[in-house]
Amino acid sequence: MSTLSRLLQYLKPHRWRIVGLVCCMIGIAILNFLTIGSLQPVIALLFAPQNAKVSLVPTSIANLHIPIIMNAEAYAMDHRWKVFFICCGILVTAGFFRFLFAYGQEFIIQSISERLMMNIRKDLYGHMHTLSLKYFTQK
Repeated sequence: MSTLSRLLQYLKPHRWRIVGLVCCMIGIAILNFLTIGSLQPVIALLFAPQNAKVSLVPTSIANLHIPIIMNAEAYAMDHRWKVFFICCGILVTAGFFRFLFAYGQEFIIQSISERLMMNIRKDLYGHMHTLSLKYFTQK
């Protein structure tokens, strides 16, 4: 049995924690994408001249002519600062949830690593007690 497969045996009791860890990582990645991706259209909207047409959605989505998106774009053009403050609130909320996901990720990583070390030490200690006295005197 290889060393890696023996060490992976210690991870089996923690598989649900590892699933939670992966979920936290995915949550952080999604929130990072949303916060970075949502800033560019808002900045373009705020600093564009008053009469300029600014698209808040990518052209591939805008070509679908979805009424909700078209109404949202028209609303954003008329109420620039209100949209700005809404986006600021979304960014703060996303930052808060990103913090929660990062905290959960660190907590899960620390709990898994501490329990793994405890189990490995316990097994090693138990194995050393099963060895004969002759083993210790020869080395």
